[in-house]
Amino acid sequence: MTQSLIVFDEPELEFRYGQRVSDPHDGLSLFGPFDADSSSSIGLSYIAIGTGEGLDLAEAWLGAVNKPAIVEAKEKEAPDLQLWPPYPGFEAAFNLPWPHRQMWGDCLNATELSEAARIHDPYQRASEVVEQYLKGLDVAASKLDQRPGVALCVVPDEVYKNCRPESKVYKPVGEKVSKKEIAQRKKGQLDLFSEGIDLDIYHLSPDFRRQLKAKSMKHGIPIQIVRESTLQLASKQKPGQRKLTPVSDRMWNLGTALYYMCGGKPWRLVTAREGVCYIGIAFKRADNGSTACCAAQMFLDNGDGIVFLGEFGPWYSKEK
Repeated sequence: MTQSLIVFDEPELEFRYGQRVSDPHDGLSLFGPFDADSSSSIGLSYIAIGTGEGLDLAEAWLGAVNKPAIVEAKEKEAPDLQLWPPYPGFEAAFNLPWPHRQMWGDCLNATELSEAARIHDPYQRASEVVEQYLKGLDVAASKLDQRPGVALCVVPDEVYKNCRPESKVYKPVGEKVSKKEIAQRKKGQLDLFSEGIDLDIYHLSPDFRRQLKAKSMKHGIPIQIVRESTLQLASKQKPGQRKLTPVSDRMWNLGTALYYMCGGKPWRLVTAREGVCYIGIAFKRADNGSTACCAAQMFLDNGDGIVFLGEFGPWYSKEK
């Protein structure tokens, strides 16, 4: 086994005016998106679904997304300015202003959502939470004359913590279901005291994000899921709060995602060869010592990119 490490140069990306740089921040700030001169066909519009608090946070965040954001750093923290480049504002970066108002909004009951997120059975828990968001999407799809560019689903951090496959719920509510009972339900078997339970939910992943993405596909509306804490406009968090990157970094990330989901093409991979598909994957070390594939990006030979996010399962275990 060799100890050497081969570092590849970052590939060049093409932006407006045929300009090429490797850093998306530089390309968008200096030249604008690849499709800037044909961006009139992009439908920048959105609907928002969340609790009252979540919708307020989204309104404040998207009201500020057109404004510049920089890292507030002291002189000794100057290197952070290279790691977290300034955000010039949505219109400056993408040649179009982000709309100040949503097309439609659905305010979820925070108490009901919290109770659903604490159901003991992980499969029922994920299903119940997803259904609350899905109802909003169903109404929007049936009532709106024009399809929105993206649906912004703002979730409380409690949902993020509780509605994943390995989640441990604090003070769960409802029926406690054993692993044996879950296995039986996956086989289509119910006991006398479990009538009325939808067995189909046991064939789905007990993961809120995956279920919502899958079930919402019938509407053809791209889904952007964001945690309430991510939409905090303060760079510095209070003790005990979730640690976040600077506002400028979060503006870049969410702004680029929204532009892409609404049909925009922020950049194009220059080095893609005809007939070749490029797939990039990333890994992370899990708390249990295993390594999971947690992201992938595919570039086709025309330079278009498709991004896949989420964990695809363990790559290897610590014992192997």
